[in-house]
Amino acid sequence: MGAYPPSGIPESGIYNIVYKYIIFQYNSFLNTQSGTHLWYVIAAFGVVYGLMEGEIVKKFFEKKAFVCLGDRSLYLYLVHTPVIFSVTAYIFVKAYQKLGTYMSPIVISYVFTILVCGILIEVLKYITEKYLYPISDRFIKALLIKQERSI
Repeated sequence: MGAYPPSGIPESGIYNIVYKYIIFQYNSFLNTQSGTHLWYVIAAFGVVYGLMEGEIVKKFFEKKAFVCLGDRSLYLYLVHTPVIFSVTAYIFVKAYQKLGTYMSPIVISYVFTILVCGILIEVLKYITEKYLYPISDRFIKALLIKQERSI
């Protein structure tokens, strides 16, 4: 489903049938041109559903490394972009100026990115679990008590 052509109307084959009976009908019904996007959404849903229900995939992602990564995924999401835009860019430029090649600075900056992200992830995880979770728990309990009093 994800191989549907992103532009143009297929003249024959299965995608012509998909266009005539699904995308064209959708576009006509809603007076829009976003039917192709709907097809991609349906395809993505099918892929994710298949992955979630597959036993082989479940066993693969239950491995210790993936569980550990899953515990830290929020923190990785929060720190990776600022690290790439700052530390990685700085290290790449300095390494490129010294070495004059392209591949070595990429490897060096990649290694530093992994190290800096790893350290920041652990620090952020520690701060969040030690200080911020208890504060949020107290805040939520205070709101619940206030809500119970008003009832």
